[in-house]
Amino acid sequence: MRYRRFCLSDHEAVLTVARESWAWAYGDFLSPPEMAGRLADWYSLDNHRGIVARVDEGDLFFLVAEDETGLAGFAMGSYDEGELSRLYVRPGRARTGIGGILLGEFLAELSMRAIPKCVVRCDARNRVGLSFYRSRAFVDVGVDDEDVVLERKVDPASSVLRLRDLRTRDEPTFRRWLAAPHVSPWYERPEDWLAEVADRHGAFSFIRHLIAESPAGEPIGFCQYYDVAAADEDCFRSFPREGTYSIDYLVGETRFLGRGIGREMVRALSARVLSLPDARLIVVQPDEGNVPSRKTLESLGYRFEPKTACYLKGVVEP
Repeated sequence: MRYRRFCLSDHEAVLTVARESWAWAYGDFLSPPEMAGRLADWYSLDNHRGIVARVDEGDLFFLVAEDETGLAGFAMGSYDEGELSRLYVRPGRARTGIGGILLGEFLAELSMRAIPKCVVRCDARNRVGLSFYRSRAFVDVGVDDEDVVLERKVDPASSVLRLRDLRTRDEPTFRRWLAAPHVSPWYERPEDWLAEVADRHGAFSFIRHLIAESPAGEPIGFCQYYDVAAADEDCFRSFPREGTYSIDYLVGETRFLGRGIGREMVRALSARVLSLPDARLIVVQPDEGNVPSRKTLESLGYRFEPKTACYLKGVVEP
């Protein structure tokens, strides 16, 4: 299973998941014409066109879960209000942890933005939805028309920096960082990195590209994480394919070097990856000559494995 940002090409698949999920959760109290009318309004192609732009600008959270059989679920929410407005999983994939991962990703985003709580509005007749949220530390705080309003406290993230999705306007900054003297020796093919970022909604959507920024909102560096099974890189093939992730990172702005920012970035990134319900192991293979990167990993409890020349950290290590 991989998790990535919503693209316009997901329109039909998202509509299908919504249609199946609604029939399962709302079929006892909404008639087929009622469901069809609401779905046509809320999940129209025009609506999704507007959503894509907001996702790319970082104003809206919209994550999808997919595997070789297709789209299995999705979640959408507002960063400003901390409200999760949609979370649906295909009935045949329910209770497999997909919903929990989607929710966890949204909570992590809220934490990085210092949003203190997550809000959900769930139809009072939707027993499936209410049970899901209440089992995940959400508590009832009120009623809004036909909906039960639930809230959950969001644990605060680091006060030193926060991680957010890379946006189109970050690409020139990322290009500049890749050319910096303290970065370029370890990123020898910058055109490849730039191509991956440019195609992050397509062939490289399995990678979560992130920008680290100061509490004031100033971009500091770049980092990313990905499922090694999706990347299928030779250097990681000896590790379990299920639940194994890898990370990359760099501090771009020179004035932030030597201040512990890189360590804090890797700490926050590692915590975020290991908070995913399916995550069991992070494997990293820094360049042999990149001593600062190696020391950073060691200071955070990563264990070096000479056989693979990789650093390991996880819930379960081979």
